[in-house]
Amino acid sequence: MVRVTRCLFVSDLHGRPDRYEKLLAAVEAERPGAVFLGGDLLPLGALSPSGDDFLPEWLGLRLAALRSRLGP
Repeated sequence: MVRVTRCLFVSDLHGRPDRYEKLLAAVEAERPGAVFLGGDLLPLGALSPSGDDFLPEWLGLRLAALRSRLGP
């Protein structure tokens, strides 16, 4: 028997919250063994459209919440 790990790959999110929300929803629904992120992930200047520092203030908070919902 061959065991296959489910993976997700995504690229060109360009820091767009709507695209990241879709990715986070897919991760929560599919629960892949790995998520691979290609290039062009951040908004220009690393600020979200609302002016927040994208990584810690927008994406980091959502990733922490997702991890909490997924559990171990």
